[in-house]
Amino acid sequence: MDLDEERELVRARASENIKQLQTENKRGFDLKRKGEIIYKIDDLVAIKRTQYGTGLKLKGKFLGPYKIVKVNKHGRYDVEKLGDGYGPFKTSTVAEYMKPWGNSFGSNDVSGGSIVGNEPDQRTKMIDNTESKSERRSGNAY
Repeated sequence: MDLDEERELVRARASENIKQLQTENKRGFDLKRKGEIIYKIDDLVAIKRTQYGTGLKLKGKFLGPYKIVKVNKHGRYDVEKLGDGYGPFKTSTVAEYMKPWGNSFGSNDVSGGSIVGNEPDQRTKMIDNTESKSERRSGNAY
């Protein structure tokens, strides 16, 4: 066997190994990936914040509510903001960056308001818990 034939044989074997590995990697990736949600016109959604800047690190990860005004190809949607919340008025987004608008975002009205902040925060609960324990130890419980 001369050098050229051996080189072609090694290249063919390497190409076959690469194809096999790519197939295995795709199968493993697709196992963890969930299918996209299909939305209809007039559905209310929240869209993922894609631009972060100064002071936005602690803001919510999603903006909304938005109403779907047009369904495009390949899981893309044109959306329009409802209410006066933060975010662009009209934008185009992909289903991967959207989720259905619901009770988990705060209020159901479309004003963009939120109930965040009405519950006592975790630190307050911990402080109250600590105070009641120390009061019980000293005998000054409620």
